[in-house]
Amino acid sequence: MSDWAELLERTNGLRHSAVLRNFFVSPPIDEDEVLEIFRRVSRRNDGRLMSTLRAYQGGRREQLEHRVLRRAPASNAKLDTWFSEIFKGRPSALILNRVERWSVAVADFPATLNLALADGDPSRLNAIECVLFMGDYGFSPFGIHLDYDSTRVLHIPLLGAPKTMYLWSDAEFEQAT
Repeated sequence: MSDWAELLERTNGLRHSAVLRNFFVSPPIDEDEVLEIFRRVSRRNDGRLMSTLRAYQGGRREQLEHRVLRRAPASNAKLDTWFSEIFKGRPSALILNRVERWSVAVADFPATLNLALADGDPSRLNAIECVLFMGDYGFSPFGIHLDYDSTRVLHIPLLGAPKTMYLWSDAEFEQAT
């Protein structure tokens, strides 16, 4: 189990940003579970678009969303190979909101985290939504943006691929936009 007290301390109770390198010995959700999530989503939606799935390749692309939903990962698939097949090797992003609907493992992790961060006090629990971001896009498909004050984001790299997150002050954001 990770040291949640360290997370709370370094983020001032989840009010400030912090990078905790190697926080997890291993990712709390593994590649096989991510592939299984997309198998479940594909079986349930059978190619029909869903509001919680978005695919980007130089902008949002519904035809790629259809492709994701029609081409579930094979039982022996690897995540990077399946992603590359779906997006034809071009820089892309795939985002699935409300992932906790599709996986007990995903639902259990934030529930455990939430209770630990609240020190067991139900009145201090946070509202949680799990979002899966996958991609080789270099930058967020949303561009620079502000998350609402009510939002607390915990990014967990699943495959160990290097990612960079830029955090700007309000003044820097205002000047840039």
